[in-house]
Amino acid sequence: MAGVHERNGSWRVLFNLRGKKHAFTLGRVTEAEARSKADQVAYLLMRIGQAWRRSRRASPWSRT
Repeated sequence: MAGVHERNGSWRVLFNLRGKKHAFTLGRVTEAEARSKADQVAYLLMRIGQAWRRSRRASPWSRT
């Protein structure tokens, strides 16, 4: 999941990856652009999670 935060006219994208909080600044963009970028980040996080789970299942050392 990813979200956006606006402060003083500048937007940031906030997200969690493997239990740690991360953020990056978009700068002075419209709210629609900020939300669009957050949607892209959420999609990438979903794909990272899928790849991580797939690699854990494929590993001969995994316990699943």
